Amino acid sequence: MGFTQSATALEAATIFSSFNINNILVQYTDDDSVMFEFLQAGTYFLLEVFGDGDIAYLRRQGREEPVAYDIRREDLYTTIESMYAAIVGSNVQQ
Repeated sequence: MGFTQSATALEAATIFSSFNINNILVQYTDDDSVMFEFLQAGTYFLLEVFGDGDIAYLRRQGREEPVAYDIRREDLYTTIESMYAAIVGSNVQQ
């Protein structure tokens, strides 16, 4: 695991924790990436930090087509914040 990746993965874990998002499955892949994934109210979230420091975000609600894009490390906090907002919103709608 490269330094940039490990620092970014640690930063992501810290941010998830600050939003009290605890039901996350963390997986270390064979290609040296760290995946953070969880399912909340029918919505699947994935944040993957690759060995070269790239970060991918994916969100899929039910059977809809997934929304996926690359994010910059600078956008990590706001991306996880949007995941939290989706979770809070889904809890309010239930």
